[in-house]
Amino acid sequence: DSMIVFVETQASISGTDTTICAGDAAQLEIIGLAQEVIWSPTESLSDSSSFTPLAFPIETTVYEITGTLEGCLNDTAFITVFVEQTPDIGLLPNLTVTPGQSILLADGPTEYTYQWSPDIGGISCLGCPRPFIQPDTNTTYTVVYQTELGCENTASINVLIQNFCDETLIDLPQAFSPNDDGLNDIYYVRSTALETILEYRIYNQWGEEMISRGNFSPNDIDTGWNGTFNGQPVNEGIYIYQVTARCPVNGNVILKKGNFMLIR
Repeated sequence: DSMIVFVETQASISGTDTTICAGDAAQLEIIGLAQEVIWSPTESLSDSSSFTPLAFPIETTVYEITGTLEGCLNDTAFITVFVEQTPDIGLLPNLTVTPGQSILLADGPTEYTYQWSPDIGGISCLGCPRPFIQPDTNTTYTVVYQTELGCENTASINVLIQNFCDETLIDLPQAFSPNDDGLNDIYYVRSTALETILEYRIYNQWGEEMISRGNFSPNDIDTGWNGTFNGQPVNEGIYIYQVTARCPVNGNVILKKGNFMLIR
């Protein structure tokens, strides 16, 4: 009789990549020929010497696994755990509106699924990314939304009814930086409650008018100032704004004046 003996000269291991939501864990597995395994990095693993550890990384992580077999060469495998971060649809914590005003509540990614509540205040849809509301009482809206992978998050927004108008309804930042980096390059009027800006002017410290705009809707970046005068960039420093707007509650004119910093 004869016998064929296969002699292994090297350990042989492999694993499979996986994807999890932020805050979740994944059961990993190494298969193949090895007596022992050692995982690295170890911080986000339940057991760095297990063939089936639990992994809970907070960001996408590549694990290196070394398999050993007595008297043989080691083998190395790699497993990537991709972490999909908790999505954020950018809801403001508070939103001030006037009675009966129709306003967009959110503008979320269309590939997510949504469930809004409560079904009051004239909310236009409960399962869409862009619901409109027309409330007449203070209301807290909550949305539960999921990514295509199933990663879930919850957000809330307080919608506050203001039955009068004052300058707090006109919002302008304290500074802007027109350096063409795509962030805060334009200084424009914001408001969630007002419908018409009657006049918008900006002056330098010597009273010279930089821009003048009139009769436009707030939140329109195209009506803002890009930090130039006669086609040339102006100097860094303090500038003055003056804004008048029509109150949708009683038709009165609101005036707001202030200053801001231009940073380069």
